[in-house]
Amino acid sequence: MQNSEPGPPGFRGDQNLIQIVDPKWESAASSWLKVVPWGFRKLLKWVKDTYDNPLVYVTENGFSDDNSVGLNDTRRINYFRQYINYLLKAVKLDECNVMGYTAWYEIILHF
Repeated sequence: MQNSEPGPPGFRGDQNLIQIVDPKWESAASSWLKVVPWGFRKLLKWVKDTYDNPLVYVTENGFSDDNSVGLNDTRRINYFRQYINYLLKAVKLDECNVMGYTAWYEIILHF
C-alpha cells in the first residue's frame, strides 16, 4: 500500500510504503519472514507492468527453519512448492519475463 506521506530518509522511509502483515500468514524461523506466495506472483506482475516486462532474476528466495523436525522438512518443501507454483503462474499466465530463480535455505540452531 502506497504511503501518502514520505517517511524519514533510510531503507524503510525511502520505500514510501505502509507495511501490512497479516497475523494469519505462516512464519519461518526468522520472525520477519512470512509465507505469502500469492504476493510473490503479484510482485512479479507489478514489475512486469511497471517496468515494461524486464528480464527478472530471482536471486534469493527461501525459508529459514530451526531444524526441529530433522530430515522430515515438510514446511520447507511446502514453501518451495507454493513459491515455485506461483512463479510458474507468473511466467505462464501473466507472461512475466523471469529468466532465473535461486533458492536458499537456512537452519537456525539454538544452543
